[in-house]
Amino acid sequence: DDGIVDLNANYREEVGISHAEVMNKQVLLDLTSTVNGLQHSSLSDAERDQNLTSLYKIVSNFAELDNTGEIFTNALDIYGTTRTTASDPHLESYVDSNSGTDRNLTVNLLNTALRNLMARGGDPKVILTGYDTIQTLGELLQAQERFMGRTEVVPSHSGIKGVSGREVGFRVATYHDIPIIPVKDMPDGGAGLSDMLILDTDHLFLCTLKPTEYFEGGINADVFGHGKLGHRGLYRTVAETVCTYFRGQGKIIDLQ
Repeated sequence: DDGIVDLNANYREEVGISHAEVMNKQVLLDLTSTVNGLQHSSLSDAERDQNLTSLYKIVSNFAELDNTGEIFTNALDIYGTTRTTASDPHLESYVDSNSGTDRNLTVNLLNTALRNLMARGGDPKVILTGYDTIQTLGELLQAQERFMGRTEVVPSHSGIKGVSGREVGFRVATYHDIPIIPVKDMPDGGAGLSDMLILDTDHLFLCTLKPTEYFEGGINADVFGHGKLGHRGLYRTVAETVCTYFRGQGKIIDLQ
């Protein structure tokens, strides 16, 4: 199309956004989600290894994973260790569920989760949830004549921080001074409100073996490498989500 001056540049930009979106979806796969149309139980080990470990598997416990009926191979295994029982607490995150039955979101549910996490030695830094849950929480607090605060979050990377008060920061709702970040891909269990992940990010990392890179081959490079008279491009990221303190992480699911 002559209307697009540099088709490859447009392709790189569009697919680069999609690549980041796919990674976001991988870290938010709940315990019954599909990957590329496949149920967890039907994924091979190789296919499963191509995905980042989901926060839903990290922020979980023996009882929840054991009750899934082994929806994916070695459901209780994580980072070479097996979750055993609730009496072995070092891999037990805080999980507030209702056996798959949705219940109303209440301030008490959220306060109880925060209190339990702090009693476990956690220090909640952020709450991830969907836009619908944020709206419901705001309406709930307003009805009780309470209000969510707002704060400015300054993004940082490798110790380099943005400047407070400039466009590098973004304003978000807060609850007890904990930022509530909306995530469009947040699962909701198939119905009801989006789940809530309450995270201590001091102990959560995206460990990168190879940073995101873009590769391209084609008419101007090598048409033989991919056996086609045309251009092909590929984004690659080699990384894994890692948690160093499971007991400080929590989630609230089965909400309406």
